Amino acid sequence: MDPTRKQRKLVGRYTAGIGQLGSEALDVRLDGIYALESLGAESKTYRHPVVEVLSAFVREHTIPDHPHGARRSWAAWSGRATSGRSASLEPPAPADQATSDTPLDLGRNPDTDVQAALTALGRLSSKIGISRAVPFSAWLHGMDRTGAWLCEVDLTGARLEGADLTEASLHGADLTEARLEGADLTGAQLTGADLTEASLHGADLTRAWLDEVDLTGARLEGADLTRVLLWKANLTRASLDGANLTEALLWKANLTRASLDGANLTDAQLDLANLTGARLDGANLTRACLDFADLTGVEGLTQTQVDVARGDEQTVLPAGITRPACWTESE
Repeated sequence: MDPTRKQRKLVGRYTAGIGQLGSEALDVRLDGIYALESLGAESKTYRHPVVEVLSAFVREHTIPDHPHGARRSWAAWSGRATSGRSASLEPPAPADQATSDTPLDLGRNPDTDVQAALTALGRLSSKIGISRAVPFSAWLHGMDRTGAWLCEVDLTGARLEGADLTEASLHGADLTEARLEGADLTGAQLTGADLTEASLHGADLTRAWLDEVDLTGARLEGADLTRVLLWKANLTRASLDGANLTEALLWKANLTRASLDGANLTDAQLDLANLTGARLDGANLTRACLDFADLTGVEGLTQTQVDVARGDEQTVLPAGITRPACWTESE
């Protein structure tokens, strides 16, 4: 195809997609979202502008007291593709700065078009390496996102200190190096999420679903993990000092070189868990189940701690610790 003709076609697709985003009809807005996503994945020239437009779309349709009927003109964004300046991966500044710091209100269930835009952004970021494309990463700080639907979104490095994410759906979300100190994640769904090097100091994760999550190097000091599901979770080098893991389910969890000094593991289920090289100085292991668990090289573990725990003949204990007589295969 002639280059000039191809360029005109791309411009037409971009302009048409933006026009569809401003429609009052849901199906037309959805068509616009998917058309722009397709353009962004296909054209290097339009990748960043498409991310900016979709990010702005989400922001504009989730700002409290910003009615859908008062949408800004989406034609204003069409100049970004041809302006010649570098497109920013952060959400573009709105025309009226008064709303730039207004937190998003995703509510319990985002509108269909908002969720579609978020999903498109997630796919674009994974395909073309655009990180932090999701526009609410900087605005969730200290805000109420109860029941928010944030599956597979990119929240790398997001500032979420004190955020209320109670029962939020974060399946497969990328929260690498996210700041979640003091956040409320009670009952949140985080299956398969990436929380590598995330900071969750003092966070409330009571009854949260963290099965198969990656918490490598995460900071969870003083966090409440009561009855949390950490099945097959990767907690390598994670810091859980002083954390409350009462009745936590840690089946097959990888706690290699994790720090659990002073942690409360009362009634925790650590069946088949790997605790190689972990620290358990002062940890409460009352009735903690260690069946088939590997405690090779565990530091700070005393005979008194082991005596109040539960285990079996397959539990691998560190040197200097005697297997309690009650840990029999028949028990």
